Amino acid sequence: MAEVSLAGVSKIFEGGVRAVDRVDLSVPDRSFTVLVGPSGCGKSTLLRMIAGLEDISEGEMRIGGTRVNETPPRDRDIAMVFQNYALYPHMTVFDNMAFSLKMRRESSSEIAARVHEAAEMLGLEKLLDRRPKALSGGQRQRVAVGRAIVRQPKVFLFDEPLSNLDAKMRVQTRAELVRLHRRLNATMIYVTHDQAEAMTMGDQIVVLRDGRVQQIAPPLSVYDSPANAFVAGFIGSPPMNLLPCRLVARGDSFRLACTSEGGVAFETDLWDSARRAVGSFEDGRPVLLGIRPEDVRVSIPADGSPFVSVEASVDLVEQLGAEQFVTFRLGSSPMVARLQPDVAVRPDDRITFHLCLSKAVFFDQTTEEAIGPR
Repeated sequence: MAEVSLAGVSKIFEGGVRAVDRVDLSVPDRSFTVLVGPSGCGKSTLLRMIAGLEDISEGEMRIGGTRVNETPPRDRDIAMVFQNYALYPHMTVFDNMAFSLKMRRESSSEIAARVHEAAEMLGLEKLLDRRPKALSGGQRQRVAVGRAIVRQPKVFLFDEPLSNLDAKMRVQTRAELVRLHRRLNATMIYVTHDQAEAMTMGDQIVVLRDGRVQQIAPPLSVYDSPANAFVAGFIGSPPMNLLPCRLVARGDSFRLACTSEGGVAFETDLWDSARRAVGSFEDGRPVLLGIRPEDVRVSIPADGSPFVSVEASVDLVEQLGAEQFVTFRLGSSPMVARLQPDVAVRPDDRITFHLCLSKAVFFDQTTEEAIGPR
């Protein structure tokens, strides 16, 4: 296996369009790295550049310490699993999985051993004589993964491989891929627009926007300490609530103040970590207060952590069985609370919500960058 490193890598298309813009990225050996972002953010283009299917306009790329900018795809020792499976319809599962080995002129015994080993890993032993048209979408995807496994490459690349599966099959297959990574102990790079996939599968997440890296960190670090308001609003389902506020000087310290349309207003002391972060900032500085939905409650926190109480009318209640999402507004800002299903709440109810400030994150309103530790 091998480390993949990118230094200032860009992809510039005709007309000067930068699909990937000066990306610095290190994918550790044997890690599972997920590239995630909205459609058009450049994640698939970046993956194709690693595979050698797109030329590099600027920067340098190395696989296993070797520069590969001009190396053709066949010589990079990578295997790629595509969104549409790309199976040969006239071939059996066995022949699809064995095709690359036959092209390398491996011995029949070696081909059979590798194919059967991969089929055992993926639960395909009884399907080796079938053709793709006789398989379900999930089975076809496993064949595509098996075809990559038999090659024993340095790096596995996955380009939204689960997007054609239904919701239940997606959950099942992503769990299989995580187990497969542990079993192979391989370097894997996985592209998705689904932040739930990114959170549950990756050792590290790379959040992209408009071709630029927004944050690189382990999943929980991205969730708990987003680098900017975009990451806060993209990672999490529902995403982080963002409430415009300002810092108000009171003697030698600052307080957090919010005055929204509709009469919603509060002012409160900053908690210890936030006070250290903003102690030197100017009076009246506009900030965004980021609160995760699970940190918006209808009961006062029992652990004594700081909170702000606000009253608002409920707009929408979404029952999901094990939890419910309750949407309300503070002025013009939509807010969502993640509540237990036994909390009785209906649309148009007037409710007092408690925002747990110990779990909050600050962002500058102008730059939208995080401005202090939690």
